[in-house]
Amino acid sequence: MKEFFKQVLATVVGIVVVCILLTVLGFVSLAGVIASSSSETKVKDNSIMVLKLGTVVERAVDNPLAALGISDEMEETGLDDILASIKKAAENDDIKGIYIEGSASTSMAPATAEAIRHELLNFKQSKKFIISYADTYSRLSYYIASVADK
Repeated sequence: MKEFFKQVLATVVGIVVVCILLTVLGFVSLAGVIASSSSETKVKDNSIMVLKLGTVVERAVDNPLAALGISDEMEETGLDDILASIKKAAENDDIKGIYIEGSASTSMAPATAEAIRHELLNFKQSKKFIISYADTYSRLSYYIASVADK
């Protein structure tokens, strides 16, 4: 009977130790993902901002699984993120222009396209260039691309 309790205690202690180790490892991994996603982007001299027109929603939801490459969801870009990026690009002297990658599969509301186009017009006042290219354009991506110099 004494041997039985000895084996049960050893099993319980082993399970508790493994649970503690996995919990600590999980917290360290999560902290690493959060720390790497919140780092500021460093821009090199003579850079060009690439604006990919895909699925644009009003506010994108942060998906921590997407950073790990586990998520099956389509990548969505938030309108507020796009507008903030264009404003920062206009103020940053290291960014010389914007390259717009248009697409026939662009999915956004007409008001969203209007907001992006308006911000791109504000960007042009900084005397920087805008270039757009796509094999085929949707109506809204063509409307946004009409701001481009080329």
